[in-house]
Amino acid sequence: MSAPGEPDPSKQRERPLILIVEDQSELRQLYAEQLTISGFDVIEAANGAEAVRWTSAHLPETALAGGARARVIAGDAEGGRLVGPVEGLAVAPKFLDVTLPEGTTFREAVPRGHTAFAYVDHGRVRMGPAGRDVRAPALVVFGDGDLVEAAGAPGGGRFLLAAARPLGEPIARHGPFVMNTRAEIEEALRDLRTGHFIRDDPRDA
Repeated sequence: MSAPGEPDPSKQRERPLILIVEDQSELRQLYAEQLTISGFDVIEAANGAEAVRWTSAHLPETALAGGARARVIAGDAEGGRLVGPVEGLAVAPKFLDVTLPEGTTFREAVPRGHTAFAYVDHGRVRMGPAGRDVRAPALVVFGDGDLVEAAGAPGGGRFLLAAARPLGEPIARHGPFVMNTRAEIEEALRDLRTGHFIRDDPRDA
């Protein structure tokens, strides 16, 4: 069920849905207004935790081979058996919401060379082949490899797994915008404020 003011995900949607994550309410409202005018249904979240709660409530949870349960937000899992709603991006992201009851295990392939990390947001999880005991809240950054392993510690736990191909480019950030330079950020903000942020065709097409 949707919260008041949210589009109902159970109904067939003609307009594309977009989730805005921004902690500054004035900017979030500005983005929402412009995207609504441009033909999007908008969900607003004040932080990453709110965004994850919304996606977790509206994406199916599937049992995995080792007894863990997962929601696939981006990319795929279990060798492509499960596919999330976000795909086709250049950095090939993988974003999974994983629940590990006590005694269950989780194994997921990650392409070698991709940056990968896990944020444990509930309970306890044993990470890696050595079974390092990690208690929430905690961030685990993995070294280079091709497999992420975890197991449910006593009481179980939950974590978010994120992995993607590194861009290897300079980064400038402001609110939800991530560009290469500050000048590009300022251009995007000008476009947003003047109603030109969403274009029918790419500028350099």
